[in-house]
Amino acid sequence: MYIDLHNHTALCNHATGTIEEYVQTAITQKIDIFGFSDHAPMNFDTYRMRFDEMETYEKEVLHVK
Repeated sequence: MYIDLHNHTALCNHATGTIEEYVQTAITQKIDIFGFSDHAPMNFDTYRMRFDEMETYEKEVLHVK
């Protein structure tokens, strides 16, 4: 079984590509369990999504699921 749960979206400001591209690549690589783990928003770090992006993050990940 192949598992990859440490994947970030572009919302955390240090990843590239779309959520769908990540999932399609995981499917191609035969990854059985795949998940995103963006950094939760905080006001002191630029490598995190903003608080106002949390709803978009959840919506987009669930849509691709």
